[in-house]
Amino acid sequence: THGVVHVGYILDMLRGAVATLGQPLRQVTKMRFDVALIVPEEDGVDVQLILQEQEQGFDFAFYGRPRKATEWTRHIKGHLDVTSTDNRLTDRDTSPANIRQHLPGPLPGALFYQGLEGRGVHLGASVQWVEEVWQDEGEALAKFRLPAEKEQVAEGFGLHPGIWDACAQLFHATLGADVAKDSVFMVTELGADTMAGMHGHPNVMWTEEYQAEFIRMYLETEATPDYVAGMQVRTFADYASLQSLMRVGGLKMRGVFSR
Repeated sequence: THGVVHVGYILDMLRGAVATLGQPLRQVTKMRFDVALIVPEEDGVDVQLILQEQEQGFDFAFYGRPRKATEWTRHIKGHLDVTSTDNRLTDRDTSPANIRQHLPGPLPGALFYQGLEGRGVHLGASVQWVEEVWQDEGEALAKFRLPAEKEQVAEGFGLHPGIWDACAQLFHATLGADVAKDSVFMVTELGADTMAGMHGHPNVMWTEEYQAEFIRMYLETEATPDYVAGMQVRTFADYASLQSLMRVGGLKMRGVFSR
């Protein structure tokens, strides 16, 4: 990974941090990478993880500082949940056996990684965990190999970081056959927080008019370049977010269809 700390290590550090507080890591609901965290071979990097407790979990931020530097740089920030559970995990219709029945496969892991190489994704052995994969456009199920003896993690350290990274690799297994091998993907957010029923002139922040103008601007911008494949509004349904300086009243009405 050319010294870049991959997502597997980030997730395991989060899991270990909340475990010291007596909490389980249920779900990472948001993670934004500001700057790549790179550990050069010739020198080390000090990494600082800051957790700020919220009503339903923790806000987190990773900071890095080269050993010879004095300034800290924020690399990653996000939010993790320690309370929610995903009912889909216990749904019989989404059990691995049922999924395999309607997905083509299995594709051997060696061919899966050959496909990634063809897309310019070069991965080392420590993050190649996919043994078989059943895949179709928009959906994939993978079987991971068992860890080798040298890959066994010490008690209390959770999963090998390469397993977390392999989960993220399955994004490529969900791509359609018509997606060009040299395609570049960028995921970003679209939308503006809005207080239901709040209006203003001009279109100031938190008003419904501001949200409508914000989304309209993005749609018009997206229609210009030919390299953008599509766009989906991030939130179409209402849900409550955590209260903070950026989330007025918890913003329980965030869906664009409720405006």
